[in-house]
Amino acid sequence: MPTPIADLDAVRGTDFSEIITIANDAGAPVSTNNAEALFVLREYERGPVVLQKNNTSGISFGASNLEIRLTELELDALEYNTLHYDLFLKLNNDVKKKILRGKLEIE
Repeated sequence: MPTPIADLDAVRGTDFSEIITIANDAGAPVSTNNAEALFVLREYERGPVVLQKNNTSGISFGASNLEIRLTELELDALEYNTLHYDLFLKLNNDVKKKILRGKLEIE
C-alpha cells in the first residue's frame, strides 16, 4: 500500500501545529502508548534534511493521535517556501513505518 499523501500549510511569523489521528485500516483508533515518531523536512523528495522533529523535540502524543509543532523561529529560518516531509511512526512492539508524506507550503 502506498504511503498516504497530505499537504500541509504554514505561515511565516507564527507557530505551526498539526494534529494527526492514528487509526488502523478499519478506521478504529490506535493507541499511541510508548510510540515513537519522526518528522523529517527536506529541500525536495529524498533530498537533504533541513529539519527533524521527534518525541523530544516537537512531537507529542494523545491517546490515538500525534501533534507536530514547529516554532515561529524554526519556520522563519527555513530558506524555502515549499519543502517535502516524511512522517514515520513506531508503535509499541512494532517496526518503524512511513505513515504520511507530502509538501509543507510556507506562506
